[in-house]
Amino acid sequence: MDPSASSAAQGSGPAESETTFRVLSIDGGGIRGVFAAKALADLEEATGRALRRCVDLICGTSTGGIIALGLALGKRASDILDLYREHGEAIFPGNRKGWLRGIWRPRYDNAALREALRSTFRDRSLAEAQSRLCIPSIDIQTGRPRVFKTDHRGDDFQNDWKLTALEVSLATSAAPIFFPAAIADSDRAMIDGGLWANNPALVGIGEATLLGYKLNQIEILSVGTGSTRFTMDGADAQRAGLRRWAPKIVDVIFQVQSQFVHNLLRQRPTGSYLPLRRYLRVDCELAQNAYRLDDASKISSLTGLGHAAAVENLTAMKTFCEGQERVWKSPHAPESVA
Repeated sequence: MDPSASSAAQGSGPAESETTFRVLSIDGGGIRGVFAAKALADLEEATGRALRRCVDLICGTSTGGIIALGLALGKRASDILDLYREHGEAIFPGNRKGWLRGIWRPRYDNAALREALRSTFRDRSLAEAQSRLCIPSIDIQTGRPRVFKTDHRGDDFQNDWKLTALEVSLATSAAPIFFPAAIADSDRAMIDGGLWANNPALVGIGEATLLGYKLNQIEILSVGTGSTRFTMDGADAQRAGLRRWAPKIVDVIFQVQSQFVHNLLRQRPTGSYLPLRRYLRVDCELAQNAYRLDDASKISSLTGLGHAAAVENLTAMKTFCEGQERVWKSPHAPESVA
């Protein structure tokens, strides 16, 4: 690809003057998205800049996909934090026998989630995004990974821009056991992208290279939703069946995938993909079994953890956001989008 072929503001590839491609990557994690939303809200407050103006691409999966869509559509991270605070208990009402319900049908319907997202996004589409987007999901009817994208690569993904943020956010966050599959993209059944890309940082790297950037030009701010390690005694693991695994299996998949991507990107001395100085991970360790994906009673605690992580990493995060303002607009954007 000729890197000078088109402008990054409107076209598909990097301009000659651009030497860095910045990616904001946001993990999935159910209600633990409160952690990421708070950390990012503190960053926006500290810099006085909207994050969509600091990055070239936002990747988000599941709850991180909801945050990503909100940021790209002009919301502040604090607005998405308010969504969790105001609607979290309705989305995840809590039920001590919820895992039993999840065996036969989804633990929750998505009515409360749908209403919360509708009140946030209205009928806005990906064409109105003010930053490039990559939102992982799975087309369960074909069994294939699916990445919803803005139309930032010319003729590729030419129909995604027509989809609403509501459709895409439900598609990326339809975690099996917890929620029913979501219908999107010409009546396709979609489930949570966290099953293959809970930490979508590698999705961001791949997309940047497809746009013509080299690995040493890519910078990533990767924001987690709290990390915990599920462990089991060897003898128990040999005996464990549905009752033991059902309440944990989705979270185990999410956590292990996120940890794998993080470990891959931080390997020393140079990192497997990026120079270490171009990769920043903001996350925290959570006590095992203390922060379930659907435990809305932990919103206040997660808010505090997000704030603490922002304070700890604020200097590095502000450095990541420095420099020329990033501006991108879809070729299909309505005139109302600045």
